[in-house]
Amino acid sequence: MRYLPILAILAAGPAAAQSQCGPADQVLEGLAAQWGEYVAFMGIAANGLPLEIMLNPATGSWTALVLLPDGVACVLASGDDGERVAPDAI
Repeated sequence: MRYLPILAILAAGPAAAQSQCGPADQVLEGLAAQWGEYVAFMGIAANGLPLEIMLNPATGSWTALVLLPDGVACVLASGDDGERVAPDAI
């Protein structure tokens, strides 16, 4: 399992590092630069907040983010061995 070195990008202070949140544009740029991840899924969660799943299909690294109304993105989970699945394969 990989750890999130993007926390260095996100760290606006100790509280930001602990919560794994930061400005959405910086989080997305960091995931693209560090892990080669791009948006693979977008949806609205039950709480009404946008959710994005970032994926690097070549390496399988992925990150799940929730986007807050104030422009902050928070990492919910991340991992390895992710892959795109065709709708008819489910």
